[in-house]
Amino acid sequence: MVGFLVGLGVVVVATACSGTPTNERALTSPPSTVSAAHGRPEQGRAGWLNDTRPRRTDRDLLDVITAFWSTYVATSDHSGQFDEPAVRAVIAEVATGISFEQLVTVARTNAAAGLQVRGTVVSHPRVISRTATTATVIDCVDDHTGIYQTSDGTRLDTDDPALHHATFGLVHQRTGWLVAAVDMAEKPCTIE
Repeated sequence: MVGFLVGLGVVVVATACSGTPTNERALTSPPSTVSAAHGRPEQGRAGWLNDTRPRRTDRDLLDVITAFWSTYVATSDHSGQFDEPAVRAVIAEVATGISFEQLVTVARTNAAAGLQVRGTVVSHPRVISRTATTATVIDCVDDHTGIYQTSDGTRLDTDDPALHHATFGLVHQRTGWLVAAVDMAEKPCTIE
């Protein structure tokens, strides 16, 4: 179960779905192989016409979304002394502004409460718009995480099998693309 925030509050959302769509991108797996010749995922000539995986030109944005979820889990799955400067440095690689502050707050709050988020988030991002400096990405999130008591490893939440809709606002800065805003909508989503 993911303890995620909307605005400045912490909202608990969770999912665990069966089935494995062909275009899913688990945080622990590498992005699909892209053909240098065509800028498309490698497969037979007719196959790429029906391919729903992102084009090579969008991979940088989708990788930021994957890194965001991975960073969320990594900075919330810790034990021992909370090292805020180290956590801030890790989060600064994927987020800026309010999203940066929200991730830091979640990590700090979980550490103070003796909680850990463990597991993985399977991300199904899709680029909606892109300019040279801003982008919007929607994501259908399949959450395979749980909230655990650090002291004894007891799981404190239950699985929610629903997929959750997230909208990401990204900005391009001197270091590259960063998540500037995340809206976790109270609506279900489907993988397209």
